[in-house]
Order: sequence, then structure tokens, then C-alpha cells
Amino acid sequence: MKRSPGAVLLCALVLTGCSAADAEPPAPTAPVLLPRGPGEPAATATAVPQVEQEPPAPADVAFAVAMVPHHRQALRMAELAPERAQDEDVRTLAARIAAGQGAEVDVLESWLAERGGVEGAVALQDHHGGHGGDGGEAHDMPGAVTPAQLEELAGARGADFDELFLELMIPHHRGALGMAEEALAAGTDVRVQEMAADVAVTQEVEVERMRALLERVRG
Repeated sequence: MKRSPGAVLLCALVLTGCSAADAEPPAPTAPVLLPRGPGEPAATATAVPQVEQEPPAPADVAFAVAMVPHHRQALRMAELAPERAQDEDVRTLAARIAAGQGAEVDVLESWLAERGGVEGAVALQDHHGGHGGDGGEAHDMPGAVTPAQLEELAGARGADFDELFLELMIPHHRGALGMAEEALAAGTDVRVQEMAADVAVTQEVEVERMRALLERVRG
């Protein structure tokens, strides 16, 4: 018996309805209001459930906590260059260090603030199986400059400043490279890994540039 198009459509609707009824109902979601322009009604969208953030690995926390004071020391050294350096390339390098590491400090401090500051991040590290620590003093960091060396640099001028600046900044960068390597080897946090990779690439290039500059300055 040949069925009419209307009967076929009715069967399809019945079958579709049964299939939909048998399926599990979607999980309830909360509507979110999306602002529009002046005079326009707000639109709605479905909120996407937020996935709980995994605690950072000990290497992530160690890198962030230690790199902030380490970078700040480099910034203090770089800030001396505009009024004291004689070589234009040294002044340019110092300006690049100040801009790059200043931005990195902002990112690292933001990352730490999201985790309750240094104490909160260390607590998360302990929860993840790491070991707590203050991590806060630059003179405890690899390649760090001593207060006496920083005072000597502040008192230098001209070619003497150029040479001493490079002599201090090269091992300072090498210390940061070692810290970045440790974070890349054992860390898990995406943002920290990106930062460590950037430090590894940028400061390796700057170390090579400073070596060449130092040879020329010593001339």
C-alpha cells in the first residue's frame, strides 16, 4: 500500500519525538547576559562550566617566586645605564633588558597574585608535593649581584661602567637561564612554561651579544 506524503511525515515526527524523549535531558546551564549597544536588549548565552585549575608544580612556583627578585635586580642595574654608560650599544642593551624584564615581572606577579601571592603559591606547591620556601631574596638566586657590586656599578662612569655592567650582567643572565631550564624540565603550568621558554631564548641571545660587546669594550 502506497503511503501519502502526509503519512510519511507524521511517522517521521512520531519517531523523532520518541527518540528525543528517550534521550537524556541536557545538563542545566545558567544563562549569561551579554551587553549590547544603547537601547538594544541584552542577549543571552549559555555559561560554560569552568574547569578547576590544577595546582602548579613545584618547579613552576620556584621559577615564579625566584625570578621576580632576580629580574628586579637586573632592572636596577639597567636603570643605571642611561646616565652612566658611554657605549651606545650598552645603553641600547640596557634599555632592551629594562623593557623585556619589566614586562616579565608584571606577568609573573600577576600569576602569583592569582594564587594568593608568594605565600599562597608556596602553599599550593606544598599541596602538590613540593617544598615551601621564602624564595624572595635576589642574593640567593643564581648569578645574583651582591649589594657591594651593585654599589660599585652605581659609582662607575663611562667605559668603566660599560665593562663592569657587562661583567655583572652576563653571569646574571646565565643564572636566569639555569632557572628557566629547571622550570622547563619539571614544570607543568602553561603560562610559566611559556615564560621560561621566552627567558631561555631571549637571554641566551643577549648573553652572546654581551660577550661580543665586552670584548670590544675591553679592546
